[in-house]
Amino acid sequence: MFEMFDVAGSSRIAQFGYDADTATVCVRFADGTPWCYRGVPEEVWEEFVRAPSKGRFVNYALNHYDNGRGDF
Repeated sequence: MFEMFDVAGSSRIAQFGYDADTATVCVRFADGTPWCYRGVPEEVWEEFVRAPSKGRFVNYALNHYDNGRGDF
């Protein structure tokens, strides 16, 4: 399992993390739903970390990757 980081100041996302071995970004939404995005290059993960709005980044960047409910 990889490390999840708390997201401060987001009304939509509580935590997020990245598994470089599988190129998977995982997000725990504020309502507790775990969601994963597969095939995400490390550069996109780094953009996500720097993004001022994590929720908007999910909408315009991560939703284009294969995704579904996570099991973390």
